[in-house]
Amino acid sequence: WGVVNNMLKIEFQRSINNKILLFLIAINIICFGLGIILPIGVDHVKSLPEPDFLFDLYTVYSQFGAIFFSFIIAYILNLDYSKHNITFMKYNNVNLIKYMVNKFIIFFVESTVVITILMIITGLVYGNFKYVWFIYLLILLILIQDYLLVGIISTFTTNLLVTVGISIFVWVMTVLFVSIGGIGKYFAVFDASNTNYSTMDKLFNHKIAHLPITFWTDIAVELTGLIILAIIVFYIRNKTWKKKII
Repeated sequence: WGVVNNMLKIEFQRSINNKILLFLIAINIICFGLGIILPIGVDHVKSLPEPDFLFDLYTVYSQFGAIFFSFIIAYILNLDYSKHNITFMKYNNVNLIKYMVNKFIIFFVESTVVITILMIITGLVYGNFKYVWFIYLLILLILIQDYLLVGIISTFTTNLLVTVGISIFVWVMTVLFVSIGGIGKYFAVFDASNTNYSTMDKLFNHKIAHLPITFWTDIAVELTGLIILAIIVFYIRNKTWKKKII
C-alpha cells in the first residue's frame, strides 16, 4: 500500500505537470457550454429553465462524452508508454490492474472536483438544486463507463489515435446494438436511443413522478458487465503489457 500511495502522489503531480487537470477543466467547461449553446442555437429557445439545461447537459455528456473524454483518457493511459515512466511501476511489481486503477483514481477524482464545482455554480445561478445532484450522479457514471471502455481498448494498442478511433467505433456499435432491442439496451444505457433517455425526458417534463427501478438496474447491469470484462481483459493482457514496459 505504501508503494500505491507513493504512486498516487506521483500521478497527481504528473497530471498537473502534464496539464491533464487543465484539459479536464477545459473539456467539462465545453460540455457545460454546449448544454447552453445547443438548445439556444439549434432549438432557438428563448429561455433555458434549470430542468431543461440539466437535461441538455446530460445529453451532451451521454452523446458527446465518448468522443471528448476518449481523447483525454487515452492520453492519460498512453502517456507513460511515450515517456517510459512506466518502467518505475514495473520494478515496483505493479500489474496492469493496479496501473489501471491508479489511472482511474486520478481521472475520476480530478473530474469529480471539476464537475462538482460546475454543478454547484449551476445550482447557485438557478437558485435550485432539485435536479442538480441527480444529473451530477449520472454524469459521473457516464465517465466511469467511458474510462472502462477506453481502458479495455488501450491494452491492445499504445497508439493514442488508434485507441481513440477504436473507442469511437465501439461506441457507435453499442448504439446500433441498442436499436436492436432486447439485451442490446445494456450496451449503451446512457445513449439517447435507449429507453432510459425517454424515461428521463418524462421525468423532467413531469409526466412521471419518479424513475422506475429498471432505470437504475439497467445502469448497474451495464457497468457491472464492463467492470467484469475489464478485470478479465486486464488479467489476460497483463503479461503482454509487461513486455511493453521493458
